[in-house]
Amino acid sequence: MKKEELKYLKDWCIGMETLINLISTHKKRVPESVELITEQPADKAVHVYSGIEKIAAALKEPMHFNFNPTFYEKTISYNGVTFFQIGFYVSK
Repeated sequence: MKKEELKYLKDWCIGMETLINLISTHKKRVPESVELITEQPADKAVHVYSGIEKIAAALKEPMHFNFNPTFYEKTISYNGVTFFQIGFYVSK
């Protein structure tokens, strides 16, 4: 992957992290007369359909794997925000 592409991807991830943390902080200040629906951990997560390996390379962060009987997740944590990609097992 080109150096410029990694830099652009890192800048995008940092922007997403900043926005998500800002939204999360703002949601905590909701007036008592309003009740929000929150989905943990989705409030501090970015779901990507592809490219998680590129995000790991751009952020220079390790990728973690979570296994479940029906699917698996690849995750990267960065400043309290989780970037994740879901994959499904292939049966033969």
